Amino acid sequence: MNKDCSDAVILARLDFKIDVIYNLRGEVCNLFAGNPTEEYLKGCAYAIDHYATSPTYGNDVAVVNAYGKANEMGIAGLIGFSCVNLQKGIIVFVYNAPEGQITHYLFRSFGTRYGGRQYQYKDNLPEGIQAIVLTEYPDRTSTDWFVDAGAVTFTSTWDETFEIISQAFPDGGRAAVVPDATMQYFCT
Repeated sequence: MNKDCSDAVILARLDFKIDVIYNLRGEVCNLFAGNPTEEYLKGCAYAIDHYATSPTYGNDVAVVNAYGKANEMGIAGLIGFSCVNLQKGIIVFVYNAPEGQITHYLFRSFGTRYGGRQYQYKDNLPEGIQAIVLTEYPDRTSTDWFVDAGAVTFTSTWDETFEIISQAFPDGGRAAVVPDATMQYFCT
């Protein structure tokens, strides 16, 4: 894929590019500019350490924020599902994207049960897993990367969300909070 992108840069005669690395406050913490291929590789080398996160597994609750790519909330599921106890766990997806979720022509749905070439309809979560989507702007397509929206609980406040978690784990439990599960990744 990198080779395809590099070839496209040459074909398009792109001679200058800027990439920004930001922190969890949305502030620029590094900037790479110059030859598109060279600066991209330098930016990637920096980002590998910058976005690396120590893994945590088997949690009762995983709160995964889709801060950096709120309009691609489904990406947060990659970390969310790996953080939570798959026998009994809750994944809380947090996003606010007033514009809605992006149309992904390869992986997203275009209707009730059809979509891009790699889209696969999934009607239920694995048994024991509960998903909550906490957002002010509910989008019924936000979960189609991993499950039909009918299998998800949508909430609009933390109070509603905590009430559901408290009912599932009345004696408390262990939780993982990932500030930006669309950009962070687990490293070992």
